[in-house]
Amino acid sequence: MKKIWLILVIQLITNIVFGQNTEVKERGQWQGIVFGGVAMPMGSYKSNLSMAKNGPLVGLAVDKYFKGNRFGIGVDLRAFQNNIGYNPDTLHFANGFIAPTFVNEKRYRHFAATLGPSYKASVSKLDIEAFIRGGVLFQEFPEYYSDLTVNNLTYLRLENTNNPRNNAKAWVGLGGLRFSYKLSSSIAVFLQGDY
Repeated sequence: MKKIWLILVIQLITNIVFGQNTEVKERGQWQGIVFGGVAMPMGSYKSNLSMAKNGPLVGLAVDKYFKGNRFGIGVDLRAFQNNIGYNPDTLHFANGFIAPTFVNEKRYRHFAATLGPSYKASVSKLDIEAFIRGGVLFQEFPEYYSDLTVNNLTYLRLENTNNPRNNAKAWVGLGGLRFSYKLSSSIAVFLQGDY
């Protein structure tokens, strides 16, 4: 009977010791990221009309993780530009011509400001983060017009892409993954892909 009581007491002590949560959760950390890369246009931006090329992208992201450093909220600010591969030529005919004229640069330029949740999983020096953001996209489009000139006297404006306020806005959604490798407690290198 003493052996049974001794086994029960040892089992109780073992359960109490191993049942304690000895892991101390870290306070939520701040994370700041400066990034650059390539903005690859898709869909109608790659069509025959605009033929946008790949262009540069630069950005700044700040994440605030909560206690435990798993869930957080982040802000993402980015700017990107895509030049136009389309260069319309002047079309000459017997008594006139059609000539395109660009008012501003031949490029698309966008600025995005987004906010949303982040999730991070860590394994040793590797962090894997997933994020979703929503916000506003400020867009600048190339402005041009095409004029038909006949006998060097009269002309007719055939096409005009003018946006007088030049401040087109759209809602934007952004989701992505980031793989980070910690070089030290405060510096890491990362590879990120988002859409």
